[in-house]
Amino acid sequence: MHAGSFVACVPRDDTFMVGCPALSGTLCAVTKVSQPDAAPRVSRHETVSSRTGASGFGDAFINRLILLWFVDYMFGRFMPTEGKFFEIFNEHAKCIVSASEELERLVDNLSEAEVHKQRVQASEKAADKLTHETIDLLHKTFITPLDRDEIHKLITTMDDILDLMEDVATAVSLYDVQAMTSEASQLAHICTQTAKHVQNAVNMLSDMSQARQILTACEEIDRLESEADRVLRAAMSKLFREEDNVKTLIKLKAVYELLESITDKCEDVANIIEGIVLENA
Repeated sequence: MHAGSFVACVPRDDTFMVGCPALSGTLCAVTKVSQPDAAPRVSRHETVSSRTGASGFGDAFINRLILLWFVDYMFGRFMPTEGKFFEIFNEHAKCIVSASEELERLVDNLSEAEVHKQRVQASEKAADKLTHETIDLLHKTFITPLDRDEIHKLITTMDDILDLMEDVATAVSLYDVQAMTSEASQLAHICTQTAKHVQNAVNMLSDMSQARQILTACEEIDRLESEADRVLRAAMSKLFREEDNVKTLIKLKAVYELLESITDKCEDVANIIEGIVLENA
């Protein structure tokens, strides 16, 4: 029996009535099952006219409905579904928080900058592996829990956050920054707070019943990004007014801008998550 031969699908409690004219008007009752991998059970059949089975339904519409069900069922059995995307997102978010905390320690304690830089780099490398794993899983998974483009944008933008954190740690080392300012410490602290809200939003993404809480976390990320903008403007103003050493000015300006760009990228992640929630909640 091929899928195009079905002409009727009449719901009856937990049973679908499926008619097939190729079998001389046989009408089968296919009982729905709770297990997604289990095949539907044909519980009984009786001979009736195909016209009776299709009563009240357009044949073309019913044929298409049954065909879609059949294709979805067959491909669902032989192709991977869902995948562990949310698990990977959560692990990646952990890397973001870990790197942000190490970066904040680096800014507050330059005497151990090299140690903290290496830890930031370790988190970035771990996140890179998770990003590649996600993209590889996208190629192998037939049915994904979210739109493929959304998954790709989310994981790559989250990875950009780690790249910027590594850039800050590397810049402090390359530029041989000898002293940090209170403004740099403020920005680093805001980065850590923002990273934690990113993790919070990502952890709830698998449960759309928490849509309101996810959007609240995204709003907090937006607020922190605005606060980082304010701190950056004040830091730049103070730097150009009070710093006489041109080398120091250039170094700190670069560090300030990189730190603030981390919060910008976190806001980009928040925007992606908001779009996912609005589409799927």
